[in-house]
Amino acid sequence: MILLIRNHEGGLWHHRMLIPFLDLMNKGMKVISANGISLDMDLTDVKIVVFQRIVSLKGNTKSIIDGLHAKGIKVILEIDDLWNLPESHSEFFRYKVYQVAKQTIEAIKLSDAVFTTTERLASHIRKHNKQVFMVANCVDKREKQWNSPKLEHDLVRFGYVCGVHHMEDSKILNQPCKLINEKLNVQLLLGGYNTQSKGHYQFIEFMMTDNYRSLDRDYTDYLKSNLQVQEHVAYFKKYRRLWAMPVNTYGHMYDHLDVALVPLVANEFNACKSELKIVEAGAKKCAVIASNVDPYRNIPGVTYADKPIDFYHAVKKLTDKSYREDMANLLHEFILTNFDLQKVNTIREQVCNQLASE
Repeated sequence: MILLIRNHEGGLWHHRMLIPFLDLMNKGMKVISANGISLDMDLTDVKIVVFQRIVSLKGNTKSIIDGLHAKGIKVILEIDDLWNLPESHSEFFRYKVYQVAKQTIEAIKLSDAVFTTTERLASHIRKHNKQVFMVANCVDKREKQWNSPKLEHDLVRFGYVCGVHHMEDSKILNQPCKLINEKLNVQLLLGGYNTQSKGHYQFIEFMMTDNYRSLDRDYTDYLKSNLQVQEHVAYFKKYRRLWAMPVNTYGHMYDHLDVALVPLVANEFNACKSELKIVEAGAKKCAVIASNVDPYRNIPGVTYADKPIDFYHAVKKLTDKSYREDMANLLHEFILTNFDLQKVNTIREQVCNQLASE
């Protein structure tokens, strides 16, 4: 039996734990989960314990893993981000206070295997543990959110779907959004909008609307009310919010996009991220404009921006329907071929079977 330790309910849990291990359950593996671990728990039938990113924030990593090993239980660490954050990251000071880097490295060293997302991140992990296995981030096309049809619209729709830790990345879109609002008749969308993220999405909205100057006064007042009501008011405006959705339905935001905007600042932390944003867009047959940085380089069907102004030029180019659909189809086929969960998940299956048999 495999025990998944659930300490993070967002995308990491969904994409790296819940969905992949549900797939393994469908293949006959016994998998359970718990909201934490204690060595006093009944672990009689457990062969493997899988942790997300970190084992303990309280300095108990060694005692927990040693205790599991003493019971004959193997430990897998699932990690999708580099543990050294840039100072601009909103979690930088929390990581420093809790010594997350130190505790992550300790967990890596003591684990029997580590699953990660890219070869670049694996190269950092390999310095501490040679038993690292690259298992790409995928979306499961059997989930309804990745199979729903695209909604039709008169305008070509360019959307930025982002999480709460992308403030610096979003600034890349400042100049291009001003030009788009001035010169092009397209719709800009901000996906994931909410009012609980310390002004993060409000900042991006200011930028995407040129501080609301691209919008009429009544619509600006409507947006500033921050009420998730009468959303039909926004449908044909040049800017529209897509309110945040749960992790098991957020893929439906891409139903409203023709092209996904994927800006990313070049640094080692970002370079160690996965291609997930492009995988999501490609799975939903959206074209993509992305910063020409790792991990997004060399993906067929992606239009690359070397500098901020290139996002504007790419938007202009992708207003052409034929070109846009060709790029979207090219990316879609690449994602279906190279990021198929059931194929990629065979690595997890083989490693888990091997550890369970030792």
